[in-house]
Amino acid sequence: MKRKVFACIILFFTSLVIGQNEIKIHYTVDLTRIESDSFYVMLNVEGIKTDSIVFQFASTAPGAYEVMNVGRFVGNFEAFDYSDELLKIYRKDVNQYVIYNAKSLGKIQYQVEDSYDTNIKEFPIFSAAGSNLEKDNVVINGQMVFGYFQGYQENPVTVNFNYPKDWLVGTALPTEDGKYFAEDYDRLVDSPLMIGELTKSTLEISDTKVDVYCYSQNKVITASIIADTLEPIVKAVEKFLGALPVKHYAFLFHFRKDVQGGALEHNYSSYYAMPEDDITQLLESLLPTASHEFCHIVTPLHIHSDIIEQFNFEKPVASRHLWFYEGVTNWMESTSRLRGGLISEADFFDEIISSSLRTSTRLFDSTVSLIESSLGCYNEYEFEWYHAYSRGGLVGLLLDLKILELSDYKVGLKDVIIKLLNEYKTKSFPDEKFFNIIVEHSYPEIREILERYVGGTDALPMKEYLDKIGYDYIPEVKTGKQEA
Repeated sequence: MKRKVFACIILFFTSLVIGQNEIKIHYTVDLTRIESDSFYVMLNVEGIKTDSIVFQFASTAPGAYEVMNVGRFVGNFEAFDYSDELLKIYRKDVNQYVIYNAKSLGKIQYQVEDSYDTNIKEFPIFSAAGSNLEKDNVVINGQMVFGYFQGYQENPVTVNFNYPKDWLVGTALPTEDGKYFAEDYDRLVDSPLMIGELTKSTLEISDTKVDVYCYSQNKVITASIIADTLEPIVKAVEKFLGALPVKHYAFLFHFRKDVQGGALEHNYSSYYAMPEDDITQLLESLLPTASHEFCHIVTPLHIHSDIIEQFNFEKPVASRHLWFYEGVTNWMESTSRLRGGLISEADFFDEIISSSLRTSTRLFDSTVSLIESSLGCYNEYEFEWYHAYSRGGLVGLLLDLKILELSDYKVGLKDVIIKLLNEYKTKSFPDEKFFNIIVEHSYPEIREILERYVGGTDALPMKEYLDKIGYDYIPEVKTGKQEA
């Protein structure tokens, strides 16, 4: 009994210390002042105990694989004490503001420019990672609007938005009485929002609720049309995995004439910025894109390394394993659609082999390994990291075929992924030990594939592997004719 009482005392004081280390952070974002194409942001804070503190804006964001330097879009940054008197600040660099006399800090105010319509043309922000402010809709990717205090990235955050009463909000963030909650800054960034004249449709897929939100500039497409298109994709992924690893999910679609198409995955949602074209063409292009982003609920959003467990927004640090996060996801989305009866075998091999091989051999440096291009995605290999999609997807196919062969066709890569999902759903794996982990969950012979084709630059043995399943592989033949 004494041990139990002692344990309770320790737990009480541990909780007390954790509580003392937290500060109160509440954002209010005004979405009604569209004349300047800027978000007006106010942050109320309470409980800072240091003489000075650094307020940090993001240098990049998960899944973007590019340096963004959000501070470029920030203006009129001011800090106030509890008496509403200005505090001294110093802009340390493009993304950092030092605030002095921080113990008395009560409020911060600043403006953030809309990245879709900005005059800042150098190093443009990827559309699916950006922000937009219009008279009938708003797009907010958290890293483009919110910052955090250094040392308090794990601090809970609440947010209120001021917007017209008839607008609808689409997001995966939990809400109550108009206030939105994030357990930390990472979750705030991980939860994009669309607010405005939206349509909404909801799918119930077994135990998972899937919300679909749509903004269409000229109202040519609605959430219900998209939901009808997405339902078989979601069901195919569920069938592939056996069960979905999330209980709720939100698809956010933004269609307008002048946007460069793109999509970005998140733990419980995905955001799509797409040109508003012919509906038939839209839906055709939507299928593989939405399938790929939805499959990211497996990796890197649940299966991921310690490098990205808590993202470094100040100075991005790359994982070695974009080949797995993006390439194996490519393999998984094509395979799930094949096994779900949504595409033919011919379509599957065209997607995963023909297209990937063409892209891999024509566009990328064959002397750079997948590990090297992944580690250098923010600097020297900023134009090579997309190799992870093409060659990485082909490596996924090789792994699947090899595991099937070694197990007498009883299990494949899917089964290894499910094992990893069960083991690493609530924890990260050591980045440098991932090859060992995959081998431990499959067969020793798998190490050769990982070392030669992921860690090394050997040519992929496509003919050898496809021969085993009854397919002839004919390498690309140059005819001298120009492709249409």
